[in-house]
Amino acid sequence: MEDKAFCSSDLKMVSDTMRRQVLLFVSVLFLCSVAGQVTYSVPEEMAKGSFVGNIAQDLGLDAKRLKSGKARVFTRDSTAYVELNRERGSLLLKERIDREALCEQTMPCALHFQILLEDPMEFYSVTVEITDINDNPPIFMLNEAQFNISESAQIGTTFTLDRATDLDVGENDLKAYVLKPTDIFSLKTNNQGEGGRNVEMVLNTPLDREKYDHLTLVLTAPELKVSYSVPEEMPKGSLVGNMAKDFGLDVKRLKSGNARIFSREGGEYVEMNKERGVLLIKNRIDREALCAQTTPCALHFQIILENPMEFYSVTIEITDVNDNPPSFEKNDVKIKISESAVRGAKFILDRAVDLDVGVNGLQRYKLDPTDNFVLRLHDQADGTKNVEMILEKPLDREKQEHISLVLTALDGGEPQMTGTMQIIITVLDANDNAPVFTQKTYKATVTENSPKGTVVATVTASDADEGSNSKITYSITNTQEHVRKIFKVNSENGEVSLIGNIDFERNKHFQINIRANDNGGLTDSCKVVIDVVDMNDNKPEINIMSKSNVISEDSEIYTVVTMINIEDRDSGENGNVKCFLNENIPFILKSSTNNFYSLVTDSELDRERASEYNITVSCSDEGVPSLSSSVTLTLQISDVNDNAPVFERSSYEAYIVENNTPGLSIFTVKATDADWNQNARVSYILEDSSVNGVPVSSYVSVSADSGVIHAVRSFDYEQIKDFRFHVKAQDGGSPPLSSN
Repeated sequence: MEDKAFCSSDLKMVSDTMRRQVLLFVSVLFLCSVAGQVTYSVPEEMAKGSFVGNIAQDLGLDAKRLKSGKARVFTRDSTAYVELNRERGSLLLKERIDREALCEQTMPCALHFQILLEDPMEFYSVTVEITDINDNPPIFMLNEAQFNISESAQIGTTFTLDRATDLDVGENDLKAYVLKPTDIFSLKTNNQGEGGRNVEMVLNTPLDREKYDHLTLVLTAPELKVSYSVPEEMPKGSLVGNMAKDFGLDVKRLKSGNARIFSREGGEYVEMNKERGVLLIKNRIDREALCAQTTPCALHFQIILENPMEFYSVTIEITDVNDNPPSFEKNDVKIKISESAVRGAKFILDRAVDLDVGVNGLQRYKLDPTDNFVLRLHDQADGTKNVEMILEKPLDREKQEHISLVLTALDGGEPQMTGTMQIIITVLDANDNAPVFTQKTYKATVTENSPKGTVVATVTASDADEGSNSKITYSITNTQEHVRKIFKVNSENGEVSLIGNIDFERNKHFQINIRANDNGGLTDSCKVVIDVVDMNDNKPEINIMSKSNVISEDSEIYTVVTMINIEDRDSGENGNVKCFLNENIPFILKSSTNNFYSLVTDSELDRERASEYNITVSCSDEGVPSLSSSVTLTLQISDVNDNAPVFERSSYEAYIVENNTPGLSIFTVKATDADWNQNARVSYILEDSSVNGVPVSSYVSVSADSGVIHAVRSFDYEQIKDFRFHVKAQDGGSPPLSSN
């Protein structure tokens, strides 16, 4: 039904004559179903000419079929964005795509079109999803808002603020607001049905117009994630981006929050200038040394702030410059070819390597002269090209025994860079059968950390010739250095074995190109595809990003104590990590984002019950056998004045003989305080009262430090036989607590 609606929509756009022609074309489409469909995903803002996907390979089409079938893109809305390269069988971006202009807030954002072929007629459905990058900051409609608020406004009164908008979507969308200062008002947000958030300012403390009749607050919608792009080889000190501006942070906050970079990979290359709030290049970045052929090449790290604890994610894409020419492993290669070689005979040449990527990478080859040979290139699944030299004109050893050719590799950079290899051909007498492998593709698996010498696979080729012409020699033709350092092939029996270390975390797959040569110079090639099997050889790594050594005993539940990052380089179950804490402590681990955890309080703290905790964080993966690691944090609980002094007795009784000497020690009162230090320091105070109309202080006194009660005067039994008074014990806290 989708095909039918799609065709009738097009009919309204053509003339009557064309309508009859199109109707015939549509009828054919109705008789054939969709031959296949494929989906790709690319980020927005990729450069013109960027690779979308190998449509020929993914749909199982031969590049020749694309040419003979006049393959073309058919669409109403995507023609301006995507084009088909028939020579390579790939889809390329025709121009930069702005996801926000194309789809606004719609998710997912995608281009839908068909690839049409003729003779016979076929069509294939293609969907290209355009993913969002963080290229739009949150924006407020107004730069300022004014409120007139009565000083009699009640605590808890709310005031609705205008929301900010962010054209980006998903993780790049607006996530939070920040209000500064926060001593009088706080911020409250409520999620709405349409996906936005209502923002309200809440009055926390009473207003006093006599103290201040104007208040200025700043509402910020900060970016929690920002991306930058810089070319490689920029000098030290070059500006990467204004981090403070892009995150909506005050430069003072960077200093007070002890802002710093947390990273495993970016610390060597990027540094922060807190005074300016910017990120700078710390050392020159060589994209090829950092990422090899991986694209895109990026640094990922976090900006950490404390008091309160916050962290922001930063991605820096390192773009390529054309600073590497194509190069061949050898300056020259010698090939022996029989004069009986038939027209169309192929000879596989060593490929060139260009450390640059994209348009700056290797683009094409040129062979000179072309009297006897022409070049043919074959695209490989890994994006490289096999180079074959094809015999176009028969050789005659009697006329020319030696032929010298030059193979040139060219990149697409500006200025263009090249590399050359000389091909020296010796023409031999008849060897009319080339080696033939039993398979074009061999598949094998190898477990990581396998010992050197392990045989991974065996390739076999045969040659129908006899004698020395049938003797076959095997060799690896990969130009990637890491393949040659890990694998070797026995030149005589074709056994592929290990000579280096296999690490699943670095390489999950290998493709080894192997060539079989006979003594007459004829060749065949095959590839060995090797999948690396993961072993549980990496234990979880626990990284303390930021921590507090001391926490107050009156901290609220769920107060963040430390931020923890957990990484396990293994994959699958070997990389699944579970973390837990030691038992009987008032703390729990809360997962904040992927691989990040917060250690928070789970119940009320009481320094008088426990003044210190040793918190052990243990993490184990799900591999067999399981690997684990742990780290212990020591946390001090600081005291607050939450205990009043307590007397050892609720009342004291003492006797004194009349006619005593003034200043005589009568007895001692004693009180203790469960708090610590200044909060536990007890002072004794005689409370005001009277005895027979005379102040009690005229009869007795109390030592503030020791609690010793002294007689102030000499007592006369005939005048006073007994009396009562109160002594108050007060601690040194703020505010002080007391009892009597």
